[in-house]
Amino acid sequence: METEKASSKKTIINYGVLLGIATVLMGVLMYLTNSLYEVNWFFVAIGFVLPIAILVLGIKAYKKNNNGFLKLSDAIKIGIGIALISGLIGVVWEQVLTTVLEPDFISTTIEKQKEIYDNSGVSEAQIEAGIQMTKKLSQPAFAIPLSLIKSIFVGFIISLIAGLVMKKEQELY
Repeated sequence: METEKASSKKTIINYGVLLGIATVLMGVLMYLTNSLYEVNWFFVAIGFVLPIAILVLGIKAYKKNNNGFLKLSDAIKIGIGIALISGLIGVVWEQVLTTVLEPDFISTTIEKQKEIYDNSGVSEAQIEAGIQMTKKLSQPAFAIPLSLIKSIFVGFIISLIAGLVMKKEQELY
């Protein structure tokens, strides 16, 4: 006897919004603590653990709502969905940050990059190429799709691993 499959839509929306809000809160905290332009290992660690934890919790919630069954394809679909919604929220935050709160964000980032490169022995030509690439990739036409692609890719990898670990398919007689 086959049971009805749980809907993934609610799980994707709930956990996607949760991850998006958590990401924005972390960004706001970085902004308030003046940690936007430096490597802060606390934020690096949180930024690494947060998506893993919320994606795994979302997939686990779906599995629970699906009578303990989970197909790998469903885990990947849920993970990518959560990552996409979170990524969309993150893109809005990035645009607000770089256009409203810190309109000099890109130029300040480039200056910080120059300081790092100047102290590393990199040639002027390489520094200029890096600066031009940063300017190009910082434009919304590039930054938004790249940010979404990164989010989806990370969601895919995490959900693939979580799905392989948690999968339990229903046996059909």
